[in-house]
Order: sequence, then C-alpha cells, then structure tokens
Amino acid sequence: MKEGNGIIYMVDKLVIGHNHVMFNASLTAIIASIYDHQQVLFVAEKLHSGLIASKNSDIQNLIFEPFEEDPLPGGKLTKLLPWGKKKIGDWMFISKYIKRANASDQNILIFTCLSASSLLYSAMKVRRKKFRSYFVLHGELEFIFQHGLPLKNKLKGWLYKQMLKSLGEQTSCIVLSDIIKRNLVASGLVKAENVIAVDHPVITRTVKYASKPKDPVVFGHLGIAMRKKRSEVFMELAQYFGQALEKPQPIFRLIGKMEPGFTSLSGNVEVIANNNQIISQQEYEKNIDDVDYAIFSFDNENYVYRVSGSLMDAICHGKPIICLKQVYINYLFEIAGNIGFLCENVEEMKDIIGRISRREMDVLEVYGEQQANLEKLMLRFSVDEICKQLEAQIR
Repeated sequence: MKEGNGIIYMVDKLVIGHNHVMFNASLTAIIASIYDHQQVLFVAEKLHSGLIASKNSDIQNLIFEPFEEDPLPGGKLTKLLPWGKKKIGDWMFISKYIKRANASDQNILIFTCLSASSLLYSAMKVRRKKFRSYFVLHGELEFIFQHGLPLKNKLKGWLYKQMLKSLGEQTSCIVLSDIIKRNLVASGLVKAENVIAVDHPVITRTVKYASKPKDPVVFGHLGIAMRKKRSEVFMELAQYFGQALEKPQPIFRLIGKMEPGFTSLSGNVEVIANNNQIISQQEYEKNIDDVDYAIFSFDNENYVYRVSGSLMDAICHGKPIICLKQVYINYLFEIAGNIGFLCENVEEMKDIIGRISRREMDVLEVYGEQQANLEKLMLRFSVDEICKQLEAQIR
C-alpha cells in the first residue's frame, strides 16, 4: 500500500478501441490496488476507456477521463500533413497531463502506451520534474537491437535509444519480462535502477476445461494476421492439411482480421471477422473458447521485447499452444512446464498437428496436464501476483 495525497495519472495516447484491453484493464487494477488511498485517473480514447471501465467497475478509487481520437485518412500522401498535425496534437495532449501532474510532487504520472516519438518527448519534458513518472514499454523495443531495418523502423529504434538515455532520476521504465530488462541494461542504454521488470498481467477468468480436444480439432490463430507474427505459417499449415488425408480434416480458424497480403493465403482458413474489420471483444473471446489449440509462429526478431496479448489470451482461455521455439515462449515453458508443444520447425508442427488430428493417445492424454499448467500460469500472471511484483520495485 502506498499512501499519499497525490493523484495517480495513467495516460494512454496510442491505443484505440479493443486493442490492449486485457493489459490496460489489469494494469489499472494493479495501480489502483497499490495506491489504494489515492485517486487513480485513467485517460484514454473514448471506446477503449469505456471497455476498461466496464472491466473495473467495482474499483472505487479508479476513475476515467475519455477523449475523442480522430482517425487519420487513408493513403500515404494524404497521411503526411495530417500525421504531422496529429503528432503536434499528441504532444500538446501529453503536455497537458504533465502540467497537471506537476501541480504537486505527491502526484504520479504513468504513461501506459505512447509512440516512440511521444516517449522521447515525454521523457525530455519530465526529466527535471519533482513528481514520479513511469513509462510502460511494450512497444517496438526490438528496433533497438535489430539490423538491416527499413528507415522508418531504424528511426523508431533511434528514438527509443534517445528516450532511454534521457531518463531523469524520478523516472523509471516498466517492461514486461526480465529478458527485456537484462538486454536493455546490457546494452548500456539504461541503468538497472531505472528499469522495473514484471510479467505481463492478465485478468483471470473462469475456464471450462475439456478432457480432450473436439473431433475434428480446431486450431486457432488468435488476433490479427500480420507479418511480424509470421502468420503465413498458420496459412501454410491450413493449406497443407487441407490437402492431407486426415479424416476428419482439422479446422484452422483465424479469429481477427488480416493485414494486406494475407487474404490470398486464407483459402483453407475459417476467418472470423466482419469484412476484415476488428471484431468486438465479446465475439473475440467467445470464439477463442471454441478453439482446442492456439498456434504461434513467432521468431526471435519479434515478440521478445513486446509481449503478445494474443499469447496471454491463449493462457487465460486455457488453450494449449503449438509454437516454435523462441526466447519468450521458451521462458513460459520453463516457468510453467508443459503448456503445449514446443517445436523446432514447421515440419515438427505439422507432425504434432497430424498426430492430434488422428487422435493419437500420446498427444491427447497430456491435454489435461497442459490445461492445468495453463491455469497455474494464469494465476501466476494475475493482478494480485503482478501487484506484488510491481509494488516491491516501485520507488
């Protein structure tokens, strides 16, 4: 418990709508619990703020201040001028809440999600302020470490580096695994005392566990199909088993929309989306419940320095995962035990999926064990547990 007279400002100037609902709902609950004698104000885009409010309606010291976010027009050329105008608007918005937080050194300002340029701007603005400030970094930190990037991503990596170098004594970053903290500190960009590492928090839920997968088995891709997720692997698997002799053939279901370029690959995939638009949170969760296994094909270039929300969704819905070996996913298996099938390559994924589809007992009989370990992992990442992790490190 942290006692004081100040206000805790939590500001998100990036997330719109249904994205990051689990994360911001759990983080606001954690902060409201740690600072239970103070008012916590969460500021976010109107729809997103409403979704977080509905998840945390029972928390007395948590209030919400929504704002309207104007979408940018389509097309590269038409975006250019509006983008610059929007960026200036973002910085003015951020400055307003920095000014409000600066009214008392008892106040605390937490930015839950900002773009790379806004992070640097904010770090410079709060550098010499007396109030405590925190930046949650669950964005594109991988651009700091990757080589051969497009110019746009190189610029984002440079902005992150400058932001880390600009942190003042009263500012800390919050990252979502010890893996991220270790690599950031080892890079020399930031001191260990300026980085707080916690696991990705989740909102726990009651799960109806099945004794075995359905027949035919449903393999799910959770969330938007995109290149950085290597979603083409899921499409490849669907294509392969669409031509295989497995009877009944397994079902491959994509729960979410697709980035450009994936539509042509999705012939053997059941796509749950409304004209390739983001579906509601309720529809998204309902369809995850109907999946037997969740498939992930992340590599070590992506989703190491940002933790995938769809991976957390699989954990919270008790869905064993079929995945490729990758630093963060390896970590989950190390701390939780058997939560699915950790594969060396796509060929091994095909073998596992084929054996599950043929209902071979050696793979089906561990289904209950995998679900039990997922439930333990969900509890390990619960609001109460991450609250303990964070409170122990907040200065």
